Amino acid sequence: DEAYALITPDALLTEFPEKLNYDIRHLDRGDFLNEIPCHVEGLKSDAWIHRSAKVSPLAVISCEEGPVIVDQNARISAFCILNGPLYIGRDCILDRVMMSNSRAGKSCRLGGEISDSMIGDFTNKHHEGFLGHSIVGDWVNLGALTTTSDLKNNYGEIKLEYGHRKFHTGRIKFGGIIGDYVKTGIG
Repeated sequence: DEAYALITPDALLTEFPEKLNYDIRHLDRGDFLNEIPCHVEGLKSDAWIHRSAKVSPLAVISCEEGPVIVDQNARISAFCILNGPLYIGRDCILDRVMMSNSRAGKSCRLGGEISDSMIGDFTNKHHEGFLGHSIVGDWVNLGALTTTSDLKNNYGEIKLEYGHRKFHTGRIKFGGIIGDYVKTGIG
């Protein structure tokens, strides 16, 4: 039924931009910088950088596809490329990351390439590797060069199965669902 479809993993990924735009309406603009300390492509008013966040002037934020929110005490280092829609949780540390259409919970350490993914709290993916169209839980550590494949080899529809239920996603891309406390090895 329709109510059940709203909580499927693919719905979490698909509905993220709409949910982020809804959440922005509840932010207090006074908590965020008026002058963005790095290069911004698109509307600067769509870049929400918390006053306590540290953003290198050598980072790039693109709001052309949606807003970018960097929450309290987050640190964005040089050579990070952030493409909206994007939410970076409080106390996150981003180093050499290229990230788009994703959500990172609080206290994450992220690097490499991340696209179209939902990342829980206290999760690390700090090194090179690709994370795409994936849902990652809390307290996860993805070792260096961990990569999720997100394109089905035959370009067919991704179907998910949980217990005895099957879900049709209508998508040809879906990476992984990685549960809480999972640790992956290097490479």
